[in-house]
Amino acid sequence: MHINTLADRLRSTLPKPLWECLRKASNAVLGPLHFSLETGHLRSCLASKAMTRQGEPIPWFTYSAIQFLMMKNLSSKTLLEWGAGQSTFFWGKRCKSVTSFEADSDWFRKLQPLVPSNVELHLVKNDISDVDHLLGTRKFDLVVCDGLDRYKCAERSLQLLNANGAVIIDNSDGNQGPKPGFGFIDLYRTEGYSRIDFYGYPPGNTVQQSTSIFFKGDCFLFAGEEAPWAPLSYWEYSPEIQASWQTPSV
Repeated sequence: MHINTLADRLRSTLPKPLWECLRKASNAVLGPLHFSLETGHLRSCLASKAMTRQGEPIPWFTYSAIQFLMMKNLSSKTLLEWGAGQSTFFWGKRCKSVTSFEADSDWFRKLQPLVPSNVELHLVKNDISDVDHLLGTRKFDLVVCDGLDRYKCAERSLQLLNANGAVIIDNSDGNQGPKPGFGFIDLYRTEGYSRIDFYGYPPGNTVQQSTSIFFKGDCFLFAGEEAPWAPLSYWEYSPEIQASWQTPSV
């Protein structure tokens, strides 16, 4: 029975004062618990991995950013990812192609045999001084900065984005730059980018943070082609879709 159905039945049968006390107490206690169970936050905490409640990999973004991105059709889009991991499998299932750079050699060796065929995974230096020959003249629809030297990645990403694309930077609320202030925000503001922040809790963490999307002009993420609502939620797809989620565990 869905929790709202149960609430409706109790409201119709209990005396109003008792119902009000029960409602307030339940919202205070069950609300956070329901969020943690439904989103997979509890499972992520226990496993130290970002995942849905079914164990499907998701990025270490805030849940509001994840839900926003889950609604987008990325099947024709190319993506560059600075920092590989759970998110690599998330993007690999949704994008046409993924180019991912990782600086941790042990982590790279663990991921390499597991990534899907549309993912191009490279071991690079943390300061990204060796990536130019791997990139060539390519540009991408989405660029994700969530690892390595984030500020250098954010700088380099300015030359790698297609005209209507977007850069996604996690932990954008902190200063990652060489000067006091908000390095990412100041950098992209200077370059004429607009910004939307998704603030809230990420998987497996008790501290709120910000995931930001930077873009110019008519970015495809904001075309409004999808319905303005989420499905029951990304963790409640049909059994047929869930059965296709045989993603390797990392």
